Amino acid sequence: MSLKKFEILEMIAKGGMAEVYKAKTTGLQGFEKEVCVKKILPHLTEDDSFVNMFVNEAKLAATLNYANVVQVHDLCVSAGGEYFIVMEYVNGKDLSDVIRAAQLAGREVPADIAVYIAREVCKGLFYAHSKTDPSGANLNIIHRDISPHNVLVSFMGEVKITDFGIAKASSIMNKTAVGILKGKYGYMSPEQARGQPLDHRSDIFNTGIVLYELLVGERCFAGSSDFSTLNLMRNAEVTPPTKINRSVPPEVEAIVLKALSKERGDRYQDALALEGALADWAKKANSVATATELARFMRELFAQAEEREKAGSTGVLALSSVVGPAPKSEAEVARHQINPLAGAEGRRPQGRGRPGGPGARQASRHQGRALAGRSPGRGPRPRGAGGGGGAADPGARARAGP
Repeated sequence: MSLKKFEILEMIAKGGMAEVYKAKTTGLQGFEKEVCVKKILPHLTEDDSFVNMFVNEAKLAATLNYANVVQVHDLCVSAGGEYFIVMEYVNGKDLSDVIRAAQLAGREVPADIAVYIAREVCKGLFYAHSKTDPSGANLNIIHRDISPHNVLVSFMGEVKITDFGIAKASSIMNKTAVGILKGKYGYMSPEQARGQPLDHRSDIFNTGIVLYELLVGERCFAGSSDFSTLNLMRNAEVTPPTKINRSVPPEVEAIVLKALSKERGDRYQDALALEGALADWAKKANSVATATELARFMRELFAQAEEREKAGSTGVLALSSVVGPAPKSEAEVARHQINPLAGAEGRRPQGRGRPGGPGARQASRHQGRALAGRSPGRGPRPRGAGGGGGAADPGARARAGP
């Protein structure tokens, strides 16, 4: 593990596991590179079992090198025992930001764009699920936390999965007495919600959740309480997408519902099969989206969001994650550096945090739902299966959050 200095540019997010910063590294003759630095919160590193699994999983994640996976560059530890992950910086938003911005704009994520994003996620998952060691043995990598928060979309139309390897380590610190993950209600496969052993088909189920929420703009599993949501996930009780958004193509709905099958054997058996089914629909429907079209959609959507923010029309859900300007003078640079050798000496940038980020998730969630409304073409959501019609979770982080 190497020890480096990072110039902090802004805080991206803070959650229950980590603080995430946009930063840059510097080198010889003016070399600079933007990176994402994730600082694991101290209370987690007090547990030896967490640290051991975290280090092992981070090392494993660093071996993943694929277009649809956020690259892990380095793992650093300070003299004071603080852990930092250095990751690829993605200039964009995560999917929960995308869903929320579409809600506030009164528009839908087009089906061809949603399908394209899901296909790219499938490509990243298939790569990870198929990863082998030097002897050719499968590494059995499972993400365990595929959700809108962990899928990043750049303004150039790239789609990348983040936090590979971190979900497994965090599960040690987040188990209840019956072995259920806290804080992940709404984004677990039935077997995960039951505390059963997982395989790669759990990620297939969660990809179905992501596509569902892109298509309808609402939570797939949203009961009146955490307990009722947990039961919905255990039983895979899903309101068909067309009951919420009548513009969802029936063929796409069928693909989503198969991915969301309760029994693993009834789902697509690998990510490539799900990607193929989505590709076949796109080709037959003449709705094959591209990275260029996704980039255009992102720029239009977030240009509208910036205009709303400037106009102060919402006053609540600012989508900017800027906390403070980057330091300009050498003295300011020195004050803003994180030096792992000296512990957490870097000063946290001052200013306004992003209301939609994990640190303010609960408050903005209810405010966002009150502001969002429904897009044209949506019918009333039936009560019962699928929960009470809450909006997609707006608690999000741009680029690569905790």
